[in-house]
Amino acid sequence: MAQTNEAGPRLLQPPARVAAVWGAVLHQGMMIPERDTSRAGTILDLWGCGCIELMQSMTRHFPRLWNQFDEEHRKAIKASPGDDEFMVLFSLGQFIGDSLLRNDGVPPSPALIRLVMMEMVSRHFPCRTSA
Repeated sequence: MAQTNEAGPRLLQPPARVAAVWGAVLHQGMMIPERDTSRAGTILDLWGCGCIELMQSMTRHFPRLWNQFDEEHRKAIKASPGDDEFMVLFSLGQFIGDSLLRNDGVPPSPALIRLVMMEMVSRHFPCRTSA
């Protein structure tokens, strides 16, 4: 299924199975990157809208991430979601969590998230992207 974005192009959605694993890894990076149990509570207090709403807000970026991978890599991800792209999602989650902590619960802008996502994909998969 494709999604229309503010920038205009239609993006493919990651399969539900992939998005579920990605959401779990993003959550882990955001809330407990170093087993700091107080981090999650502080982030949610600052965010002020609940964990489900936070994850819904952040996972809306998954189609853009999915479309950064070439078709061959998307097939590999579908076969075993989370294995290869774990560090991208974990690092992105950590970045988002750090931003929420630094900015009194205000998440980074969608443009900044896209930029960080592109950087993480380039760093971890220099030859596996579609862009």
